[in-house]
Amino acid sequence: MPFGVKGKFMGQTAGTKQRVAFITNGENRVFPLITELFQSVKQVGFADRVTFCVVDHGLTSIQSEALKAQGVSIHTPSPDAPIKSHQRSGFPLEQGAVSKAFLRNYFPGHEIYAFFDCRTWLQSSAALELFIEGAERGALSIVSTVSRFRARTAPMEWIGAGLVRLRSPLYRTAKRARLGRENIRQLSNRPLLNADVFALSKDAPHWDSIQHWVRESLKHAPVHEIDDLAVSACVHLDGLRVERLPEWCNYQGPWRLDNSATELVEYNLPHTSISVVNFRSYPDMAVDASVTLPMLDTEDHVHHKSLRAVNWSDRVIRKEPASEASQREKTQPSKLVS
Repeated sequence: MPFGVKGKFMGQTAGTKQRVAFITNGENRVFPLITELFQSVKQVGFADRVTFCVVDHGLTSIQSEALKAQGVSIHTPSPDAPIKSHQRSGFPLEQGAVSKAFLRNYFPGHEIYAFFDCRTWLQSSAALELFIEGAERGALSIVSTVSRFRARTAPMEWIGAGLVRLRSPLYRTAKRARLGRENIRQLSNRPLLNADVFALSKDAPHWDSIQHWVRESLKHAPVHEIDDLAVSACVHLDGLRVERLPEWCNYQGPWRLDNSATELVEYNLPHTSISVVNFRSYPDMAVDASVTLPMLDTEDHVHHKSLRAVNWSDRVIRKEPASEASQREKTQPSKLVS
């Protein structure tokens, strides 16, 4: 078993699917991504442990029926929080920034809710194990956008005369949302938590907090920015418990391949295997699986590879932790540092 996780989830078989909801979102243009994500979950041996769920942001009836025929639960959200016309994105999937706060309402009857954006997929089961364990501990399991690959936690822009302008994404979004001077100040140097992938238990107090901050942010901020802001605020402002998981649990680059060019690994040593691949930053790739990127392998040879799961479906799946380095990185309960 990956990492030898000792939470209630491990070792269970009967009734486990009802216990854990594995949720993604989708609309008709990215329907293949949903099937690729679910297939990756099956490939790493998790299909019998979760109930697959989809928040429908514009699937066709044929697509919905195809998912239902495979036992997937589908929910079309109603306006849980008002979205003004000028806040709407031209990409329907971005409306999911609101629906993430209401997942336990959409799919009742589960104990753990694990959300994975459809522009992600699993290269191994290691991350999902950790997301679930963190949720079992009563924490928000999530990955911070500030990692060892970034030189600054709060980017600044020099504007002359010894003055600088803070360029922190969380500060910028909180200011757009007009969350109040003190809240903006507290968030200004805090890391943004990435709501593309997270897990919570059904009884976690975070749900009410996230819903509150979603509603507050929607009064002024663009809708596609509020999910990261809301989950960050529930931790940094409301002080709710968080498990900050390693970057390989929701990895967004820079990209590198192992020496056989058959597996995505972290760019820097020790080149830990990536468990969750997140290619949200590549919109062209989301609609065209033939789009590729130049990547180095661990011997610095250049390859041109896609990040789409469909192009990695024939690789050998790791059923155990990727490396001893992965095991050493297993996180302990996080404490907020003031």
